[in-house]
Parts: sequence; structure tokens; C-alpha cells
Amino acid sequence: MITDKYSNPIITTRKRTDKTILRKQRDALKSELGPRLIEAVPHAVLVINENREIILCNKVLMDLLGIENQDDLLGLRPGELLKCVNSIARGCGESEPCLHCDALNTVIKSFNGKVASTECSLLTRNQGILKAITFSLFSSPFKIEEKLYSILYLSDISVQKNNEIIEKIFLHDLMNAVNGIIGASSLIQMNQQEFSSSELAGMIKDRANFIAHEIKAHQLFTSADNEELKVEIELINTFNMLSSLKAMFSGSSLADGKKIVFSNEADAISISSDKNILYRVLENLIKNALEASSVGQTITINCHKENSFIIFEISSENFIPKDDQFRIYRKFFSTKGEGRGLGTYSVKMFTDNYLQGTTWFETSTEGTTFFVKIPITLSANTTS
Repeated sequence: MITDKYSNPIITTRKRTDKTILRKQRDALKSELGPRLIEAVPHAVLVINENREIILCNKVLMDLLGIENQDDLLGLRPGELLKCVNSIARGCGESEPCLHCDALNTVIKSFNGKVASTECSLLTRNQGILKAITFSLFSSPFKIEEKLYSILYLSDISVQKNNEIIEKIFLHDLMNAVNGIIGASSLIQMNQQEFSSSELAGMIKDRANFIAHEIKAHQLFTSADNEELKVEIELINTFNMLSSLKAMFSGSSLADGKKIVFSNEADAISISSDKNILYRVLENLIKNALEASSVGQTITINCHKENSFIIFEISSENFIPKDDQFRIYRKFFSTKGEGRGLGTYSVKMFTDNYLQGTTWFETSTEGTTFFVKIPITLSANTTS
């Protein structure tokens, strides 16, 4: 549990500082620091007090967030200013997920006298739209009139992190498929006898289809993440969609030694939604379940109607550790190594922003189930 010299533990609710005191702190900072110190920096800058409340910021930050008056952010905490989803219920730094926040840990180190830095990815919700922001944070403590403050420098690195993902995952997978096509083509050219022409043509077709599938998936994700995706509503038979996904994964190397089965309670339901988006959501959940499973384990697929909604369930036999549970939807978070972590984030982003639904999970020593709940009839009023 995070602790510091001012509060033990951090997640106990702190009384907020009176606005009159906050204004006095701001006046003292302006008098001692002068405007040039924070305005000369080409990054977003915040100055916070020992209660982690914002006292000052620079114009770069105000322009970035569309803030015209500094009084509008006086006394807010950083997560509240950025509209972090974990700050909605109780405030920034006041709930259990905050224990795993890299930004909060860095600020606490600063208030204990250390210069600290980190990279942090937050899930934010602004006007109902879920979005991830990724930034680097540098935090340094200082004192004025015997009061301890910390100055925070923030740089948006979302584009850089996205490019790293493209390089490590997307392009790497495509290159493997291209190499497979080159290899099969070379065998045809050499007129070898080990495989028939029909078998080699099948290999080439499979890899070409994989490339096309991955490119379309990447385009869909990028458009959605940039809030540019146009929703296309059509009639969907849930059994046909789930059967297609089951067949696709059952024939993949991910499913070697594992079973994919339908629950006995699974219903065949006709719904009106965006087929491509829903397919991608369920594909990511099944893929994640397979990657988390060992040989001999089973992934169970279920869907059922609940009033005017349909609920999809993807279950595996594995338990999600407590520390990972609070970070599962965070962009770039993955238990599978560096350069991963878009799967569960994209599930939540697609479901919340484009399918008018919600997603959650339940985990125990008996296994984990991810749920996706969406309306049976998607209305035209979506993010698009």
C-alpha cells in the first residue's frame, strides 16, 4: 500500500484545502517563482501542494486542456484535471486502483524529497468518451515559506508509444506472414516435390488472408482510438458470429492442446449492431483467453439475452492476480511482455464508445470470465 509522511495510507480520504488558503499559496508561488520559470518550458507544467492539489499551471497545459481561467483548476488533483476514470467516485488518489498508479507513486516520491520520473497511461472519460492518454512525468520537490510543493512536468508520448506497438507487434507479425509467402513461392519456383502446388497455394492464401485481416484490424483500432470510426449497423446472428470465431481460433496454433467450447446455455440471437466492431471485441477476448491458458485447459463461450441487452461471456480457467486486476484495461499494460497491451484496452474502448455497452470481468481461483453487455438494437447515436 502506498504511504507517505503526510498520510498513511494514501487511499484514506483527505480533507481538501480551503480555497482561501489555496489562493494564498498561489500568490506566494507567483511572488517567489515568477511567471517565467514555468512558462519558459515547452511542456505542460503543474505545481501542486503537499495535499496534491493544483496551485499553478502554465499556458501550455491550459491550451492543451482548453482551460481559460486558472481558478477553474485551483484545488483539483492531477487525476481530476485529466478526468481519470479512477478519480470519478472519490477523487484522485482516493481509491484502490490508485495504489497502482505510476503517476501517484512518482508524486509521493517527490514529496518524500526525491526527484522522480515515470511513464504513465491513464484511462480518462470526458463527456462520456473513454480515451487513453500516455505521458512522461518528471516530479521535483521544493519549499517556499516552509511549505512543501512539487513541480510536475508532463509530456504527451501517446504517438511514440503507438508507434512502438506498430513496430513490435503489427509490423513484426506482418513480416512473419510475408516471409511465409516468400518461402512457399520459392518452393513453387523450385518445383519441389514435398508439397503439391495446391498445398503451397493454400499456404500462400492463408498468409495473405492473415495479412489482410491484421491490416483491417489495425485500421479499425486506429480509427476508433482517434475518434474517427463510423459505425455501420447491420443484422447479426450471434451464433454464426461466435461459430466463425470458434472455427478460426480452433485451427490456429494458439489453440494447440486447448479446447474452445460453447456453453450449454448459449443462445442464438439476432441483434442490430456493428458487425466489424463486435467481431473484433470478441476476437480479442478469445485470443486473450487462449494466450492465458495452458495445454489441457478449456475456453468457454456463452451469450444470452437480458431484457433489451445481450451479454457475451468468454471464460478461461485462470485467475487474474490482484495487482493486475486494476490495470487490466490500461492501454499498453500486458502480462505478456513489452510492446503488448492493446487487446483489453481496445475491448473497453470499442464497447464503451461505439457499441453503447459496458465490459467487466470476474475472477477467482476457479477461473476468469469477461463480460460484454450491449443493446440488442444499437441506436444511431454513437461516437462517429
